Amino acid sequence: MSFILKSNKVEKPTLIYLKYFIPKREGRFIYSTKQKILPKDWNKETQIPLIKRGCSDVNLIKRSLNK
Repeated sequence: MSFILKSNKVEKPTLIYLKYFIPKREGRFIYSTKQKILPKDWNKETQIPLIKRGCSDVNLIKRSLNK
């Protein structure tokens, strides 16, 4: 399971997708979390939002993704 952005090359908020691979069924599942974030606030390596002091929107997105 991983989270990916719809587009990394835009300068406006983009959707966050949940990507899940089901090995026994040999299929992929991609689901929109309906959460949007700026690509500059996204950590590509850890696949979670970058936590910045005083940025409550990003903290809310991270909590939503953890659920």
